[in-house]
Amino acid sequence: QMCIRDRNLQMVVTYIGVDFFCILMAITMGISIQSDFGSEFEVTSLRRALTAYIEFLGFGLVWILTQAHYIPYNPAVAWISNSLSLLCMTLASYYWFFFAMARIRRTDKRPGRLAYLICQIPIGLAMVLCLTTPWTGWVFQIAADGTYQRGVLFVFVSSLQYLYSLVVCIYAVKHGIRETNKERRMLCWLFGIFLIFPLAAGMVQMTVGNTPIIAPAIITSLFIIFVYAQRTQIYNDALTGLNNRKRLFFMLETKIPQADKEHPMILYLLDANRFKQINDKYGHAEGDNALISIAECMIQLAGEYNIFVARYGGDEFMMLDYSTELSEPARVMERLHSLIRQKCEEKKLLYPLAVSIGYALVDDPEEKPETLIVRADRMLYEAVSYTHLTLPTILRV
Repeated sequence: QMCIRDRNLQMVVTYIGVDFFCILMAITMGISIQSDFGSEFEVTSLRRALTAYIEFLGFGLVWILTQAHYIPYNPAVAWISNSLSLLCMTLASYYWFFFAMARIRRTDKRPGRLAYLICQIPIGLAMVLCLTTPWTGWVFQIAADGTYQRGVLFVFVSSLQYLYSLVVCIYAVKHGIRETNKERRMLCWLFGIFLIFPLAAGMVQMTVGNTPIIAPAIITSLFIIFVYAQRTQIYNDALTGLNNRKRLFFMLETKIPQADKEHPMILYLLDANRFKQINDKYGHAEGDNALISIAECMIQLAGEYNIFVARYGGDEFMMLDYSTELSEPARVMERLHSLIRQKCEEKKLLYPLAVSIGYALVDDPEEKPETLIVRADRMLYEAVSYTHLTLPTILRV
């Protein structure tokens, strides 16, 4: 009897130690998520996924302590903590699904009503089965003495959480095959293998039992993707996937000293027209979608003309053409305008999306990046002024 009690104590201490470590990891990740980690939808979805994961661990700890009689046994607490633990894990997978899909697709567009309805089917099933199991015993049963026994649908309910990750896995691999950007392709592969650790851990825990490995397996997969996403943010803009301001200045400081009269370069400065009005009328989520749309067009343009593209900040972007044979600025700008018009039709945007562009030629290797940007900004200011004078106010707030 003493040996059994010692084993129970060892199991409880192991669960508490592992779960508290995982909770600490999840809280640390949640605190580290800044607003620039991604789009508003991505940040919200990931924070909710981490919150649900912490709740899953919390309710699980209550159940373990109740089952081992380290806190006074109460049948209602046992049933509720067990049900909510299973339900919260499915809820965490639900929010993870939305974060992953938005991250892979690089869009802040919310899923349509039908897509939302379909995505809620697994979590709806889990909710119904978990909350009715005290009467049906389908998911689990708890005897009067606290003895726990799995029900006939326990494996089914536990598998619902993997359904979301499986869809993400398939979509990530499919998208990764087509992705041309090396960093984004690697991110797709990481999303693709996310399921491996939790699935392997789940199979072991269902077979062996009393083995706290699902929680660390999940947080390990989350942490790998989180660290990679944070690392790429050093030089990449999280929302648009473009090079960020830091990488832009690194490129300017590297390339300007190579410029001369025979090998000049061109710096383009872009500004989204009437972006504030889009934000005010359609919301920040749609504003993010507008920026992403412009970025997608810039990425396509970069592939066609071998141009370096970056987000300068807010609704401003930059392009640096340092190729051996420079393209005519008028040709480059017209092509970008054409791509944006096509993107508006493709996405069926509810507002006119366009950019004003200024540019400056650099042939002095001694020129500073700041003065080059000022020269490009002067031309941009003239373009923006012309836009406001000639375009009708289509967006009314």
